[in-house]
Amino acid sequence: MTDKTQYVDHAVEAFEQAVGSDFKKFNLLMLECLNIIRNDIPEVGIRAIEEAKKHWHDGVDNSEELLSERRKCWKYLDDRHGMLLTDSNEYIALRLVICVLYPEPTTIDFVSESIDFFVENLMRITEEYEAIFLILGG
Repeated sequence: MTDKTQYVDHAVEAFEQAVGSDFKKFNLLMLECLNIIRNDIPEVGIRAIEEAKKHWHDGVDNSEELLSERRKCWKYLDDRHGMLLTDSNEYIALRLVICVLYPEPTTIDFVSESIDFFVENLMRITEEYEAIFLILGG
């Protein structure tokens, strides 16, 4: 097992321990983690994060705005073939932003599946492991 794989596994466990099935807490922690990769996020994603912060930090009921931002992010990726270019930090970062644009879980396993996706992809574009573990409380 590589060091990076060990970090990913440990971070997934830490995320799961930190949030359980608390969807709001999960989103708040993801927003904090997105600060680590802020320089990789395109402007459309930065605007989307601001809308997500209104929802998750401030408690604003802006589900329609989150949907609109999510569509803009997907359009950005589609227009640039970002779904096919999986080695681009910019496109990976934007897909991570999309994770915080869902006002409610879409499936019963949404949180656990999203934790795996979020952590694995976050650690593909950053090696700021210590910062991630500080956010997760470990």
